[in-house]
Amino acid sequence: MGTKAKIKQLNPMHPPMMGDGNVDTTVLWDWFNKAENFFHLKSIALENKAISVAYGMSSVYTIRWFFLNDELLHNTLEANMDRELAQECNHENLVSIISLRDWLDEVKHLDKRKHQCVEEITCSHINFRPTTATRLPVPGAAVSSALSSTFVPISKLLQTEHKLLSANGSSGPVI
Repeated sequence: MGTKAKIKQLNPMHPPMMGDGNVDTTVLWDWFNKAENFFHLKSIALENKAISVAYGMSSVYTIRWFFLNDELLHNTLEANMDRELAQECNHENLVSIISLRDWLDEVKHLDKRKHQCVEEITCSHINFRPTTATRLPVPGAAVSSALSSTFVPISKLLQTEHKLLSANGSSGPVI
């Protein structure tokens, strides 16, 4: 991920300037709030708002963000969303949320929940320690039928795989 775009403003009586970089919702809202404050302080008419701040965009890509209305921005974000997150949004019926800000908050909540689940699964695998009940069988050893359903046969490492693990600091036993 690249550098985040920065918002600069000499003072509230000057339009905000958006520098080059990645524009996320935080940057966009910061720019939007500064622009709204500028419009209010300068008493700029609705029809003159876009032209009064457009030159403050240093990149063609950031100019595109300003002219998106809520519906178009919502549709653009939804169309470029991670497939699994989009499915979760559909499952939670987020399309019924009218406000863009409320919709974004709910999407962020679902995304955070998804990432927490992934982290928990990853951590549980990292912290996994075999016990006598879950120990893998020794190749060629007899296994009781009661425990055989809990065992997962693991094939022997190839010599190249063993060398790769050894070269990368693995000190695990070789089976």
